[in-house]
Amino acid sequence: VLHMYLPFCGIAITNAQLFAASRKEYDRSRALLEVVNDLFEEQTDLEKIVRKIMHRAQTLLKCERCSVQLLEDIESPVVKFTKSFELLSPKCSADTEISPFKDSMEKSSYSDWLINNSIAELVASTGLPVNISDAYQDPRFDAEDKGEVSTAEAGVDRFKQNPPATSKAVRSASSCDQFSDFHIRSVLCVPIWNSNHQIIGVAQAFVIFCGLGINNTIMYDQVKKSWAKQSVALDVLSYHATCSKTEVDKFKAANIPLVCELGIDKLYFDDFSLDMDAMITAALRMFMELGMVQKFKIDYETLCRWLLTVRKNYRMVLYHNWRHAFNVCQCMFAMLTTAGFQETLTEVETLALIVGCVCHDLDHRGTNNAFQAK
Repeated sequence: VLHMYLPFCGIAITNAQLFAASRKEYDRSRALLEVVNDLFEEQTDLEKIVRKIMHRAQTLLKCERCSVQLLEDIESPVVKFTKSFELLSPKCSADTEISPFKDSMEKSSYSDWLINNSIAELVASTGLPVNISDAYQDPRFDAEDKGEVSTAEAGVDRFKQNPPATSKAVRSASSCDQFSDFHIRSVLCVPIWNSNHQIIGVAQAFVIFCGLGINNTIMYDQVKKSWAKQSVALDVLSYHATCSKTEVDKFKAANIPLVCELGIDKLYFDDFSLDMDAMITAALRMFMELGMVQKFKIDYETLCRWLLTVRKNYRMVLYHNWRHAFNVCQCMFAMLTTAGFQETLTEVETLALIVGCVCHDLDHRGTNNAFQAK
């Protein structure tokens, strides 16, 4: 009976092993597809994309700690990390106030050298992955601890100031780090390559698709900074923008219609009856009708150039544009001439009101104060 029963047991065990292997490959493939999906969803924020990548890595490899270290200069032969990210598993951080994801370069803590930097530097310089099954039996792991005394003392000081979180599930009486009481069983460290096959960092525990996502995010950040610099430069140049002499000569020689012909003294005046050039001639008529040109001895060519320059520096936004400025100026002109405000105000006050109406929304971005405050 037993002889007949054992073949069925062998078949069942084989099927179970095949199912477990297929399930494992399925989980790996699904994790990789999820990483690809995350990369296409988020390519603008470095911290967010590293968070997603390392979360997927930790889920796939069942590791307790993951870290990504980015090089300061990928062209330099000297290996120097400018940014380091670390992700702790829930069981390592459940009883602590430490955030599950943190930038260990921004806040110095024991985690800065819990992940042995000598291994990361070795991988970054050689471009070859390192897979250590028993960290404490590998001389590369404790090479940093046997180095200069100042480095070890600095690590002890950081440990005293910020004691690390420990996990009861991984404590051991032997083969534990002498400072953290944390048993590091194995280390997997691989280089991260960008599209130009240059090493941009080191991912301890996971690297598939990291290079693509991190490189795109860094490039996007550089493009965004360049665009901001260009925008500021264009804004600065726009402050010095002026009209051409041809435009000035055109309006200087033009025949300016009378107030009654333009209808600008009416409160119900429709500014859409005038085009862009006609609004300039109407503005010139307002200054002439109020006697500003004669009273303040304003050079007529200078007045034409000023009005054309003001129009040029109004942005092409939906509402706060040159037409809106002219509309406000015409409304003020109608109030001064029709409502009798001109007899009450001084000539300087009248000039200030007209000039203020023309310039009040100059260089307006088309946004409100709340948007600018952000």
